[in-house]
Amino acid sequence: MISCREASRLASESLDRRLRPAEQVELRLHLLMCRLCRAAFEQLKILREVGRRFFSRGPFEEDLPDVHLEEEEKERIKAVLRANASSCS
Repeated sequence: MISCREASRLASESLDRRLRPAEQVELRLHLLMCRLCRAAFEQLKILREVGRRFFSRGPFEEDLPDVHLEEEEKERIKAVLRANASSCS
């Protein structure tokens, strides 16, 4: 089975290009076995869709919220990302 790192690479590439049949099988098998990579792939697809919707509207629309994160919130997000990255290797 491929590593989580390789699965992440293939998952990302699958959003930009059609994977070769062997790559598709490897990725699907890994995602069946690894719930963390499966969750990360779902989040990646959501982020891609959000980006598409945002940029299809234009980045300077007046009704877009002004998002500001406090330092404490940024650090909490970083800690979660680090914890998830270390458990998925």
